Amino acid sequence: MQMGVMDEKTIFPCGGGFYYRGLRIKGHGGADPLIPSIQVSSNCYFSHAYLAIMNKYPGNPSKGVDEWKKIMNSFGVGEFLNNDLASGAKGRIPSGEFYEKRMKSILKASGSTKDYKNWDPLATGAVFNGMGQGDVMLTPLQMANFVAAIANKGWYYTPHIVKAIDGKANPDPRFKVKHKTLVDAKHFEPVLKGMEAV
Repeated sequence: MQMGVMDEKTIFPCGGGFYYRGLRIKGHGGADPLIPSIQVSSNCYFSHAYLAIMNKYPGNPSKGVDEWKKIMNSFGVGEFLNNDLASGAKGRIPSGEFYEKRMKSILKASGSTKDYKNWDPLATGAVFNGMGQGDVMLTPLQMANFVAAIANKGWYYTPHIVKAIDGKANPDPRFKVKHKTLVDAKHFEPVLKGMEAV
């Protein structure tokens, strides 16, 4: 919604599954708008939504993916959270360059001389990011933080485990900074309604 490729009333087709260039992935049934699609975790809906992101800039899927990545990073995913845990992982929110490299390898292996910059969402596997089965890698802490940012309608504090030291509040300034996502607050209401419906 933030990228302008859909709104909460947008309906994507789901005739028993997600169909794209001969690929079929089982779906939950009929076509629905956003809220019921969140409720049933619709593979169809979210695959089509991600396809709309990749198609936002015709002939340049990387630009759409990079715009999406920037928004996702603003939620603290695909980035180190910089908290006070002894360990952690960055995870991955793939970029357009990630898929360009994959497409280049695919084309090289097949002997093709096609332009890898206009990569194929199906051949690269990027389309599966929409249904949560693609190249996105998140830690459990990032997921919890992401959901907190949704509940807060677009902001979060860096999660941390040290509440106080010798009875005094944690003095580390990292945990007092209010991080704002790149998503307008108005877009969270239908998402929260969908999550409540779950």
